[in-house]
Amino acid sequence: MKSRLVKLALVVAIPLCLFAAACGSDDNSYEGTSIVLAGTDLDEAKQQVATAIYRYNQIGEDVFDEISDADGPFIDGEIYTFVLTPEGVLRAHAGNPDLVGDDLSETQDSDGSYVIEGISQAASPVGGLATYRFDNPATGEEEPKNSWVVLHDNLIFGSGDYITEAEWAQQMVDEALALYDEMGTDAFDVINVSGDFIQGEIYVFVTELDGFSRAHAANPSLQNTDRSDLVDINGKRITDALIEGATPQGAWVDYWRTNPATGEEEAKNSWVVLRDNYVIGAGYYE
Repeated sequence: MKSRLVKLALVVAIPLCLFAAACGSDDNSYEGTSIVLAGTDLDEAKQQVATAIYRYNQIGEDVFDEISDADGPFIDGEIYTFVLTPEGVLRAHAGNPDLVGDDLSETQDSDGSYVIEGISQAASPVGGLATYRFDNPATGEEEPKNSWVVLHDNLIFGSGDYITEAEWAQQMVDEALALYDEMGTDAFDVINVSGDFIQGEIYVFVTELDGFSRAHAANPSLQNTDRSDLVDINGKRITDALIEGATPQGAWVDYWRTNPATGEEEAKNSWVVLRDNYVIGAGYYE
C-alpha cells in the first residue's frame, strides 16, 4: 500500500531548519506529556510539506495552483500535499483538485470522527501527526491515513501516507506503550476514558497477567474486572490466548469477538505486547 514521493530539489534550498518537518524531527508529543509518538516514519511526507511551505514563502498563494496540479511534483501515488484553513476550507489538494474550495469542516469518516477537527488539533508550527480515515485517490476506497500537518501563517500544510488496519492497530499500541512508559499505571485511566485510544472498531485494551482488565477503551466499565474466563464462540479462552501470545516485541493473536461497531461476532486479529505485568493490545476485525 505504500508508495514513495519524488524528492523535490527545492528542499535543499531551504537555508535554515525552520520547521521540524523539514529537519526530520519527531517532536509531536502526546498532549500533557513529553513522550514522542511512535509510528511517525513520514520523512518523505515531511519533506514534501517543508517544500510546500518554502514555495509558499516564495510566491504566496500562487503555490496553491502548483500543489493542486494532479500531474505536478506534489503528488506521487498515495502521497500528496494538501493545504487547508484551520476552519476546514481546502485551499489546495494534489490528490483531488476538484475538492479545492470545499468546506470539509463537517466531514466525518466511517468511524464518525470529524476529519478536519483531528487535523486542526494535531497541527502545530513544529508539526504533528493526525491519523484518520480518508478516500485514497489511488484505490477509490476509504482507508486509514497518517498525515504530517504543520500550521504556518494560519494555514495547515499536510502530506501523508495510507496505512493498513493492522498498521493502525500496531501504531495505537505503540502510543499506549509510550504513554505507559511516561506515566506508569496512571496511563490506564487515560486509555480508559480519554477517547484518544479508540477509532471505530480499533481500540486499545490492557490486561494484567492475572486476567484482570486494567483498561478497555471501547468499554471503560470493564476496567478492574476479571476477564480470565472470557471464551469466544469457538471455545477459545481469549484472555489466556492474549497472555500466552504476547511478547515484549509484539505478536498477533486471532480469536472471535463482538465487534462494538456492528454488534456481531467477527474474527479479530490483535497485536499484543508484553510490558512488565501487562498485556497492551489493539486489534482489527476481518
